Amino acid sequence: RLMRPFGELLMVNLLSQGRGVLVHGLGIADRGNGILFVGRSGAGKSTLAQLYAPHRDVTILGDERLVVTQAEGQFWMSGTPWPGEAMTVAPDTVPGPYVHEEVRGMQFYESIFIVRPSLTDEDTNKIIERMKGVVEKSGATILKTENWGRKKLAYEVKRERKGTFVYLYFRSEGSVISELERSYRLEDSVIKFLTVRLDQEAPQKPEGEPKEPERGRVQ
Repeated sequence: RLMRPFGELLMVNLLSQGRGVLVHGLGIADRGNGILFVGRSGAGKSTLAQLYAPHRDVTILGDERLVVTQAEGQFWMSGTPWPGEAMTVAPDTVPGPYVHEEVRGMQFYESIFIVRPSLTDEDTNKIIERMKGVVEKSGATILKTENWGRKKLAYEVKRERKGTFVYLYFRSEGSVISELERSYRLEDSVIKFLTVRLDQEAPQKPEGEPKEPERGRVQ
């Protein structure tokens, strides 16, 4: 069993010999395909891990340290024994996403923001509509909006222990992101947010699939 810090030092030494890199991020396997979210501490990796965890066909490889290697022109991602706040790891190795040197045209984005739980449903809906307006005004097309309800946070954020999670899925050229995140920061009732670009269109859930459970901690 590899324990910190000696296990990490040993792995970094092996990877430094050209065998790969150790990445600080969240890695998930979705239907056998790897998705990697790279970010510093507090960027929302454990939040995404907890939100992905209830979905079928999804395995959380880790929300703290991942190993990325390359073989035969393709990237591979593996879990490590070192979990983050989500305390979930898996030893699986899966093919990673293709790397594009240049991004052109319309891209797909997912944005999750957390609203203070003390707001009424009416006020929460007003904020949701306001953020949708920011996206649409910038020329993006909103494909899906979901209110995931109130959930517990893994730790206190802006004096809140719970929050209402809202999910936006939209298509844009990318210029909308800076304006959307500026709007998040200016809105005092939004306590945290995270926006990611997808390499391909998000798969649609089958009709009648049960909603995510309300229980569980998220970062």
